[in-house]
Amino acid sequence: MDKKSIKKIVESAVDKVFLGNSRINDGSIENNSTQDTKEYFLGLAKGDKIAKEEQNVLLKKIENYDFDTIVGEIVK
Repeated sequence: MDKKSIKKIVESAVDKVFLGNSRINDGSIENNSTQDTKEYFLGLAKGDKIAKEEQNVLLKKIENYDFDTIVGEIVK
């Protein structure tokens, strides 16, 4: 697959996910993050045990994804 085709697929996927929302991110986290999310990432940065356990759970979920099927659905 050439770069042009990949770019087109990615742009289409982004449009589908964000419904064409071209809102400019002003750099603040208030417009795209909950307090829980902020605390989670701050916890990771500080080496918090609970945040690290949450991260491990998320990583295990990602490891179990069937990426071949997911990519196949996107490229259809």
